[in-house]
Amino acid sequence: MEIQITYTTCGHTETRSIPGFNIYEVEHNADWHRNNRVCSECYTATVEQTREKQIRDAKDRGSMNGLHDLKGTEKQEKWGMAIRQVKIDEAGRYMNQLRADLDSYKADLAKPGRFSQHSERRVNQITAQLEKFESEWQECLRDKVWAKFWIEQRSSNLPCLVQEAVNPKPIEFV
Repeated sequence: MEIQITYTTCGHTETRSIPGFNIYEVEHNADWHRNNRVCSECYTATVEQTREKQIRDAKDRGSMNGLHDLKGTEKQEKWGMAIRQVKIDEAGRYMNQLRADLDSYKADLAKPGRFSQHSERRVNQITAQLEKFESEWQECLRDKVWAKFWIEQRSSNLPCLVQEAVNPKPIEFV
């Protein structure tokens, strides 16, 4: 049902299609929208402001870390920088988790009477995994300057993204 709603949060008025099986349910839903939502115009403005802030932050953090500006169209560059920054934050959390696991296994090895080959082997595995990931991640950040790469890899998990960056699949022409 189409209802004209004046939003209390922003003061704007617009006509919205409100779902409901009867007039009471529609009025209840309209009241909820009126008190808890903003109009489409304000919502779009808020999303744009948030996106612009993310892009500015990504660009600032990238230049502080010595990363190259991305290449592509203006939209691709902005989107790619935001995605790259998300992946950088994700990589930081991933490496911190590996370091925490490493510290946990090292602490287990340090306890008297707790020596086990399994823990020592696991420490060596995590150390190798962390070193390999860090070097490949730095290579990925250094070499991947096209926004297209970051946009295409936005849904990839970190190990797959790094693998694709270090050993890209050959293009097959059919």
